[in-house]
Amino acid sequence: MKLMKAGAVGDIRLVRTEQSYRMGPTGPGENWRASRALAGGGPLEDYGIYGLQSALYLIGEMPESISATAFRPAGDPRFAEIFAHVASQWRFPSGAVAHLATSYDSAGTNFAHVRGTDGVLIMDPATGYSGHKMRIEGRNARELTPGDPGGQFAGQLDHFADAVRDNAAIRTPGEMGLRDLRLIEAIYAAAAAGKTVMLAPDGTMR
Repeated sequence: MKLMKAGAVGDIRLVRTEQSYRMGPTGPGENWRASRALAGGGPLEDYGIYGLQSALYLIGEMPESISATAFRPAGDPRFAEIFAHVASQWRFPSGAVAHLATSYDSAGTNFAHVRGTDGVLIMDPATGYSGHKMRIEGRNARELTPGDPGGQFAGQLDHFADAVRDNAAIRTPGEMGLRDLRLIEAIYAAAAAGKTVMLAPDGTMR
């Protein structure tokens, strides 16, 4: 986020994210991820949320429109209640575009790419618990060290404790979760309708 705000790749034109893996044989009663009541629509809420948040964090804006597709293969018990794949395209006020994809039924990947007028930020793997890699290609080309991934949970707990003790604002408040759910609802609505959904600044559908 600091690199993007500093213009490390210039003006952002495109963000691409994908979080996917192939879920093993299972049914709604055997794995919570296959149950609509427990998992919602499927991979978007579980794994694709990382791509959704990456686009928001890196571009630093709320989208003004979303189009989307969702797919459920016929006859596969894993997807009797949930989608196998969800993909969406977002347009932002600045003109930037984000392409987000997530799947429970494709070979594993976890990346985020940002293409700007002066370069590219590549995070691959991007949002796992270890093995993160990040580099910039282009005018400001360099390899970057993401830091110790093991410290993220300790940092979250410390921040929460500090907020309670000092009555300070939480960096990731409940309103952020509500925002994300509104965007998820917009993705599913766009996929169901087969048309672009227009959004208000808070993420609600117009």
